[in-house]
Amino acid sequence: MSVDVRITGAGYAEVAGRPVVSGVGEEPQDAVLDYLHRQVLSTGAPVLATVTDERIAFVVRIQVLEDGSSHFTAQPEPAPVPVPAAVPAAVPVPAAVPVPEPAPVPVAQPVPAPEPAPVPVPAAVPAAVPVPAAVPVPEPAPVPVAQPVPAPEPAPVPVAQPVPAPEPAPVPVPAAVPVPAPVPVPAAASAPAHPVDDLVAGPGARIQEALQLGRIEWAATLAQQSVSAAAERLGWESPEVLQLRELSAYVAFVAGDARRAFQVSIEIARIRGGHDDPQALQSVLNAAAAWLKVADPAEGLRMGRDLIALWSALPAADEAQLESARARMRRLETRAGTA
Repeated sequence: MSVDVRITGAGYAEVAGRPVVSGVGEEPQDAVLDYLHRQVLSTGAPVLATVTDERIAFVVRIQVLEDGSSHFTAQPEPAPVPVPAAVPAAVPVPAAVPVPEPAPVPVAQPVPAPEPAPVPVPAAVPAAVPVPAAVPVPEPAPVPVAQPVPAPEPAPVPVAQPVPAPEPAPVPVPAAVPVPAPVPVPAAASAPAHPVDDLVAGPGARIQEALQLGRIEWAATLAQQSVSAAAERLGWESPEVLQLRELSAYVAFVAGDARRAFQVSIEIARIRGGHDDPQALQSVLNAAAAWLKVADPAEGLRMGRDLIALWSALPAADEAQLESARARMRRLETRAGTA
């Protein structure tokens, strides 16, 4: 398996286009290695990564193994810098700006032309000859039109009276406004989606934003509050609340609280497994990633027993991944026996 990794000059990391958030005091390359190691555990195969580190302007190729170790597969190379390609894109913009400027110039010339009718005509002989010829023609027309206007001046008086008459005509329009009063109907129709949007989608976006900004403690607090509020309205086992709880487990993992991340993930896996939800396997893999972070042998053994019991009961479980987990259990037993 091969993936592309990018670390920006500001220290943000992406793996295959997905952001990888560093923990408090954690370097972005360490967060990337942890992420790639979880992929190795989930797929059961080493991961080849092409890392473009914009901080040092080099491309590095590495391989991450199942035990979490990594090594170079090639010598570092200078990173390509395609920045100048964007410069010519801005050049045509100012080039297009002066094009409309000549348009207002001829418009201003015909305006003074009508005042001295004979003199300006020869001045604009090449292009404006037809224009002044057409200008004097309509000029006599408005003169007679202006004469009949003063004649029917008494007429405007009754005309002014009918003007208020059409004003009541718009009144029915507000009267018709109540007709769209059925708008409340869609509002009622959207009511079922309202709790989900307010209780799940909104908090989820804010938690992700806090993670991107590195505000891990704030993200953890917001995740706990959001889960409690959503569960009170939708139930602890609703799909939407399970998504929020999964995000809460990830925040705990990023914050370094592997125990909490494991407990939340394994509980979600049990709920989804009980409903034959295929996402139960991903929840188990999330729990396994948190389990690998627990260093205490006794606690690792206790958590591992629960994990493998649930994992092996899933029909989509990968036997190679399970065997890797059992091998870690044997190592933990050895460490616990010698402790």
